[in-house]
Amino acid sequence: MRLSQPNVSGRLVDRPRLLDELAAGLSPPGGSFVVLSAPAGHGKTVLLGQWMSVALAAGRAVGWCSLDRDDRDPSVFWESVLTAVEMAAPASVSSGQLVLPAPPPAGGFEPKDHRRFLLDIQAALEELGDGAAVILDDTHLLAGSPAEDEFRELLELCPANAHLAFATRTSLPDQRARLVRRVHEIDAKSLLFTRSETAELFDGFAVAECVIDELFRSSEGWPAVLGLALPEVALPQGAIPTDVPAASARELLDPDVLYEYFQREIFDQVDPQDQPTLFAFAICPVLSADLADAILQQESSAISLRRLARNNPMLRRTSTDSNGRSWYRVNPLYAEFLREKLISSQPGLLRRGGAIAVAWHLEWGDPRAALRLAAELAEPELLHSVMRRVGCELIADGHSSDLLALAATHGSALLAGVFSPLIVALAAVSEGKVERAEETMANAKPRGLQDEDALEWDWLKYVVAVRIALAHNERVTAVSSGWPDETISALPAPLRTAVHLTRGLAQTRVGEVSGAREELEASRATAESRGDLSSEVMSMVGLAATALGRTDLRQTLAYAERAVALAEDTESQDLSLALAAANILIAWGRFEMLDVAAAQANAELAQQFAAQQPLEELALQARHVYQWVTFDTLPDRRRVAQEFTGAWPPNYALQAAPSLVVPSLHAGLSMARALGEPRWTERLLERSRVVLGDGYDWQVASALVHYSMGRQSSARGILSPLLESSHRPRTPSSEIIAWSLDSVLEFESGNSFRAHEAMIRALAGAGDTGAFAEVLRSEPSVVRTVLARGLDRFGDHIPVAEQLIASGMSRPDSGLGHLTPKERELLAELKSLRTVAEISSDMLLSVNTVKTHMRGIYRKLNVSSRRRAVSEAERRGLL
Repeated sequence: MRLSQPNVSGRLVDRPRLLDELAAGLSPPGGSFVVLSAPAGHGKTVLLGQWMSVALAAGRAVGWCSLDRDDRDPSVFWESVLTAVEMAAPASVSSGQLVLPAPPPAGGFEPKDHRRFLLDIQAALEELGDGAAVILDDTHLLAGSPAEDEFRELLELCPANAHLAFATRTSLPDQRARLVRRVHEIDAKSLLFTRSETAELFDGFAVAECVIDELFRSSEGWPAVLGLALPEVALPQGAIPTDVPAASARELLDPDVLYEYFQREIFDQVDPQDQPTLFAFAICPVLSADLADAILQQESSAISLRRLARNNPMLRRTSTDSNGRSWYRVNPLYAEFLREKLISSQPGLLRRGGAIAVAWHLEWGDPRAALRLAAELAEPELLHSVMRRVGCELIADGHSSDLLALAATHGSALLAGVFSPLIVALAAVSEGKVERAEETMANAKPRGLQDEDALEWDWLKYVVAVRIALAHNERVTAVSSGWPDETISALPAPLRTAVHLTRGLAQTRVGEVSGAREELEASRATAESRGDLSSEVMSMVGLAATALGRTDLRQTLAYAERAVALAEDTESQDLSLALAAANILIAWGRFEMLDVAAAQANAELAQQFAAQQPLEELALQARHVYQWVTFDTLPDRRRVAQEFTGAWPPNYALQAAPSLVVPSLHAGLSMARALGEPRWTERLLERSRVVLGDGYDWQVASALVHYSMGRQSSARGILSPLLESSHRPRTPSSEIIAWSLDSVLEFESGNSFRAHEAMIRALAGAGDTGAFAEVLRSEPSVVRTVLARGLDRFGDHIPVAEQLIASGMSRPDSGLGHLTPKERELLAELKSLRTVAEISSDMLLSVNTVKTHMRGIYRKLNVSSRRRAVSEAERRGLL
């Protein structure tokens, strides 16, 4: 035993979070136990020594005892404890007041004498008072010895005032302490260094931040390894560290010293029956029991892994998967140590077990792990086979960045395969790294392929070429695989899905709606049948975009919301790209259908998900949609409008279908008009002519611009020929705007009948498509007046008209209902000065019936008087 406070040499780091936790657990009044439970190398002794120094400096009495193997003898153990208790006696009780029993003789006490001895120990501890504390280090050495039972007795007899801290590498019988709720445990996870503590440890040394980061990641904050990494410079207490430059963490870690520590302090402490299981981690740093059984050809891994995770500092249980498997992982540095041992002792197991692990992961586990293991085995044939099998699947699941990282680490070996360059190129373009994709694709050569392999290679090259063309906003009609379409059915399922999805997205972009729907439905069906959730979600997003392309807002929302619902079913795949695109579509669809608050929420989500992707075009589109649907509330509207209109058209609008370009154009026109900037509208109109041509869609936008500038006659001159023609190509949005603008022009010229007829046409288009907001593009206040005055004559379109009227109110009108024809007739009479009796006489109604209608009007307008009803009706455009 050692009865003095340890003299901890070397460089110390203040760890206030742990010292505060110790202080809280050992603070009077009231006693408690603090257990530091962690394997070797976690700094338990150092931390207790630091706390003891602080406590002694504050005048507190603390006793210390470091146990050794001699303390497995109960008589030696109690002698150590009694000496530590005597050290912990405060000055007020040290002068003869503290009576300690004699330690037991070598042969032990008789039962009666043993009981008396324990009671005397308890009395002595009570005499210590609340301030004293006793520290026992290395209590794990008692495990399995007679002294372990004595230690349990000590825990049970400790009085309510006693403060006891002990450090152990294993779990000792402290159930009694737990039952009385007096124990506070600091475990191995808490004792690990944080990133900031690691930086403090190397403060003053010429060690780059990136090296500290690498060392922190590889050591996972394990104090022993970080201590071994300190430059070998003798540092007296308080000395200034010597500059020791290092290019990497490996230069700071002497492998011989590190491996000797692993061997002596970790590996040799493992039960021999569990050592073979450790070697499985040399092959797979992350293991489940059945994977370990497969690698080692045994059936006992589950029990062994549980023991190892409980007692080994380099190993811990991390998770349980959906199949109920428990997964364990080993420290990366310790995995290297195990790998070296395995190479020297069983080189055949490393290669054989690696191949088994690859096959297991392909069948039951993680394709990324299969590919990584195949790359580490450095067997070209196996690596290329795995790459071909899982490459497209990994990209579809959102793991392109992982694949690119693997290619950077194992570049020459991985890219040597015939299919590998194309797969890496596909991953690169999926991450927005188009130049890298083009460079990698240029090195792809179909060397020595048979017909079946050539078919797959050519279609994969086609997918990459189309994705690159889409990234460049180019048309892809000239891109071909060289094979008939019917050969797609012979492709592997992941590639078949990718072909259909890519073709569908390309056709959606240029407005080939029917072809796009067919391809995307094929992609969705294939993905669903094979459980490819990522491709299924992206196919649904593509279908939503197709629906938007034909201006079917309800179907757009249905597909996009279904995509979001599917994406929420998984946490294992990165679906941020699909979720960003889906929320962009939902935001615009809800905005068009006048659900502005929901649209703004989805626009915010779109920006959040887009920020998780490296695709600048996606981020730009998400930002623009957010600006469109929140424009009226933005504090910097002028800057936003100037930026948008000045840079229009954005890249994503180039080569896109007119039905996707027109909403973007009108969003910009609305911004410029709201700020009274005719120059911006003229510039937009000029640029849109290049993108759209000078057909129906551009002519409608031109008429709207002329109207906004007060040139009603010019607007009429442009609009009239368009309305009379039925042969020009047009988007539904433009047609709705045209009829709405015609209605406004007719109303302002005094022709209410023709204004009403034109508005019916606009409402019909809005009802068919869900593009309600387009009805309000011309002049919202006039539109609402036309709608309000003819509300009861819109027939099936009354609900749409009511929603358009309500969209201009300062408070929600849901649940109020629309006014009946009699109520609308009565509302017009309320503006007059006539009495209720006079009104009832003219309307051929009883006074009570008129009063009933008046109460209905008040309720629906949310008012309480005739005067307020008239005022509210005028504000809403009902009068």
